[in-house]
Amino acid sequence: MAGRLTLKKLAENLIKEARAPFSAEDFSHMIRDRWRRKISSSTLERLTGRLAEHKQIIGLESNDFLPYRAVLDKIVHIPMEIPISSLELHEKILIPGYRLIPVISTDLDEENLILLDPNGNEIPKKKKKFLLEEIIQFYQYSNAGHFPDHININEQIPGKSSLSVTVWQMEEVFKSFQTKPCKSLLIKLIDYDLGIMQVHPQCNLSQNQNKLKARSLNVALEQALLDYLNRRVSPSEDIEKQLLRAFYTIDPKFLDVMSFSVKNFLENAQKVSVVGCEWGQPRFVSSSNSNDLAFHLEISPKKSLGRSGSLDEIFEDLGLPFGSIEFTAILRAVLTRKTCSLEVLVDMLFSGKGDLFHNSKQEDRFYQLLRDMMIPLYKEMEEPEPKTIAELREQAVSVKLRLIKSLKFLEFKEIGLADLPFEILDQIIEMDQFCAESLIFFEESQHPIPIQKIKDIQLALKIVGPKLSALEEEIYNDLSVF
Repeated sequence: MAGRLTLKKLAENLIKEARAPFSAEDFSHMIRDRWRRKISSSTLERLTGRLAEHKQIIGLESNDFLPYRAVLDKIVHIPMEIPISSLELHEKILIPGYRLIPVISTDLDEENLILLDPNGNEIPKKKKKFLLEEIIQFYQYSNAGHFPDHININEQIPGKSSLSVTVWQMEEVFKSFQTKPCKSLLIKLIDYDLGIMQVHPQCNLSQNQNKLKARSLNVALEQALLDYLNRRVSPSEDIEKQLLRAFYTIDPKFLDVMSFSVKNFLENAQKVSVVGCEWGQPRFVSSSNSNDLAFHLEISPKKSLGRSGSLDEIFEDLGLPFGSIEFTAILRAVLTRKTCSLEVLVDMLFSGKGDLFHNSKQEDRFYQLLRDMMIPLYKEMEEPEPKTIAELREQAVSVKLRLIKSLKFLEFKEIGLADLPFEILDQIIEMDQFCAESLIFFEESQHPIPIQKIKDIQLALKIVGPKLSALEEEIYNDLSVF
């Protein structure tokens, strides 16, 4: 029996069907036409307000949005060129990694890809463990969703840390290529949703014929990226969305190529650089400004306006580094596990702001909303909760509170975010994003919680813990670098 169509599912269907740019207003009209039932303006605003954050939508200027499908339709004829590394050749395997950007679906893990040989037969795959230093090069530009999650951190000997990844067994395929000298593979997209792609050899002759056209394409893409970056204060999208937007905006004449190599493009780009690789959100910035923090973080003074419609509005108005759901998760963890007193927690979260509230109206509204939130929270806490969930929430809350403490320390020392080295700021942003996503997940998820998600959070915490300790050491003991 088919599942009941919800508004969320309808919105997803419309996004997947879209083949051209659309505005928020267009999207609202499409939903109204399809839903055929009464729908409130606030609900529509919520749906359209999330468009910019959708995994398969790219923001354009003038509040327009570009669906992935519109770009994929333009470039589906271009195979991805993957140079065969010495490791792959020696092991007779293939590790696609970041080299499949931008044709690997955002809804699929790499291990779920289906690769076909030139005859249409599925290439077998398996899990294989490598030392981190051997394999990390294949994922250095991958976003968090496509980065392998089977990491074994050796805290005693970091050099022995390992990573288990999915590899495709290419022995038979490589044998079939022996009659044609082959240094690269061509991977052609067959089905984006199912992650089906077909592997072909890239012979040296065709590679040479493609070089000039490929160079022209790379130059056009780089210029398109630069033009967009020069109109943006702080690029925040990952390289996948940035690259797809560039493909869509360039002249179609540049798309008459035999293949496109992400690796070649990234290694030879002169005007743009990739930053943020360490924490799963690599993105392009202008090379001439990659070390200029003022360019990326031109922070204007924020003034409180006294907004008080919701806890989220109040927190945002006061410039506090958490939202209402994170605040609820923090309270739940502290009250349940009794890790610190409420007085200490309140001082940590709200002190250091002088007269915290804009006016008495905002203050009264805050305490009213807080009471409304606490009553159901105490009732929920009466119900038993799995120990694993409680412990993971506590650990994520601990990371969040340590980040807040570090930010308050910087504020006390009159060090602004724009004064921080980009690498440190990037780590703070990524760890804070992890906390927000994890805490929101725990607060909004219905039981039973998916086991895989639990494993993902457990793994992430193992990585975040040592990184946060190193960050705190740098902030508290090495202020001279700022």
